[in-house]
Amino acid sequence: MSGTLEAAKRDELPRLMKDARRNPRAFDVVVVNEERAIGRRNRAFWPWVWELQDLGIFVAIVNGEYDNSTEEGESRMRKAADVAHDELKLIRDRTQGGVQEKASDGGYAGGRPRYGYRIENKGRKRESRLVLDLCDCPAACSVLHEAVVLRRARSLVIECQGDWSKAALRLNAEGSFGRDGKPWSKDNLRNKLTNDDFLEGLQVWRNPKNRKTGTRHGVTVGAGGRSPFGETVVIELPPVFTPQEVKELRQFLQQRGPVAGARQYPLSGRLTSQCGRQYFGGGGKKRQYRCAGKTPEYAGAKRCSCPVLDAKLVENEVWARVCDMVGDTEQLKHLAAHQLEKHAGEQVDYGRRIEEFHQQIEDSEAAIAVATAAAARQAARRGLAGKAAEQAIDRTLTPLNGELAETERLLAETIAWKHEAEATTQRDQDICALAEMTRAQRENVLPGQQPLYLKVLSVKATVLRVPPPRAPGRPCALVSWFWENKRLVPELTDAAWAKVQHLMGTHWALDPRQILGALLHKARTGSNWADLYEAFDSRSLRTYWTRWQASGLWESVMKNLADEPGMAAFKAPPRIPELHIEGDIKLRVALDTKATE
Repeated sequence: MSGTLEAAKRDELPRLMKDARRNPRAFDVVVVNEERAIGRRNRAFWPWVWELQDLGIFVAIVNGEYDNSTEEGESRMRKAADVAHDELKLIRDRTQGGVQEKASDGGYAGGRPRYGYRIENKGRKRESRLVLDLCDCPAACSVLHEAVVLRRARSLVIECQGDWSKAALRLNAEGSFGRDGKPWSKDNLRNKLTNDDFLEGLQVWRNPKNRKTGTRHGVTVGAGGRSPFGETVVIELPPVFTPQEVKELRQFLQQRGPVAGARQYPLSGRLTSQCGRQYFGGGGKKRQYRCAGKTPEYAGAKRCSCPVLDAKLVENEVWARVCDMVGDTEQLKHLAAHQLEKHAGEQVDYGRRIEEFHQQIEDSEAAIAVATAAAARQAARRGLAGKAAEQAIDRTLTPLNGELAETERLLAETIAWKHEAEATTQRDQDICALAEMTRAQRENVLPGQQPLYLKVLSVKATVLRVPPPRAPGRPCALVSWFWENKRLVPELTDAAWAKVQHLMGTHWALDPRQILGALLHKARTGSNWADLYEAFDSRSLRTYWTRWQASGLWESVMKNLADEPGMAAFKAPPRIPELHIEGDIKLRVALDTKATE
């Protein structure tokens, strides 16, 4: 296994660490052939060695015939780790040095050139450059030159008043496709024309803004976003647009108005549509989720038919389902305890190491001060002065300064590792906090806190089906009356009937209490008239409602029942999608595998 990999990513090392944490210990020493086998990077080398030390287990090196059970052995191991790290750096420097030099000299540093440019003198050592891809043919040219396409695109965006879809559609209609031969989409075109580096005629080699800690495009990035392979280099390129054209484009885009304020969409990227794409939050005045398939891959392409989802509705549904899934508090507590136990075994006492490094730095600085004075006295005894004396003192101090620099570097890395461990611990504590909540507390979690728990539980949702919209038609006048008058539908108890019985009279073919009860039932349930007809064996209930309302009887009855308890009138249920929801906490734990019917 590569020595650059951390312990958790190397075959069998996790099993070794699990065995090391057993009580009683199964062994008290781990033997390796040489230091490079422990790790070629400090991050791969020290954490698991330190954890073994905290468990009372030491590491022995066969080739060097020593172990880290003593201060002398630990110091020797630290120097060996520095050598392994420097060897890796030297290998990288040799392979990347030529690229860095070429980029610094403004030459073509490799890779695919930016759209709008081509490689001039390709294959000629130290002569290749990026130049504008313009037509320089003496005769008529059938080649689609990229800089020409970009200049045309800028003109179309302005002509189309900033409508990127329309501009892309017109560009495609003219046959001016992208480099890969695919039609332009509005997003692709906008990204090309609004990139600041592009507009300023710059190519930023190893741009830290485009990188995050970790690996990106196969390139490892260090702390702070800095590449270990070399410094950032800015290469000036001939701009595609004149300064006036850039100014005109930017001013026009600014006139399009400010971007709407950011809204929270906790399910963005967590909700898969029926077409297999992801839902993302967006929309106008109303919060909603739109399937990414609704944005065509290029102007004029077909869009998916996935319905737009009401954000509040689907978020409430997902959160309610999550609360159901973690409703078994004991099961969630067990899961949380498992996480804490798992990561507790990976914890290293970074605080103690940091204190030790601070002490070593103080000792090194004191030793350097003593060595400086001693070297100066020795140089004076030898009759050295000026530059010769400085060189003699530097030769004495070089090993000590190098050791100090390595200790300071390892201290900085250890502090970063400590922060990472604390972040992992916080995540485990969040799981415990969720487990300790009662169901009612979970259901009342503030919307701003939901994204945290959705992330902790790694919740993913898939839309299986969205109910079709209700058939258009006239709303029920009876139900609408209660909503328009902001009234609850009263319960027709004996006491309530006593309040209105004298208004009814005795000239009805049906029992008036039965009629009123049926109408109130319809107002509460939304039942259609046909169901009521079947239940009451009469087709005259609708007529009664119409006559009572027209005569004012209905108003009188409802006025007399105004103080009676009741419930809200029927409201059509929302179109809640059928969802499949699952989550994992690194354990791939399925929280739910069935869709609600």
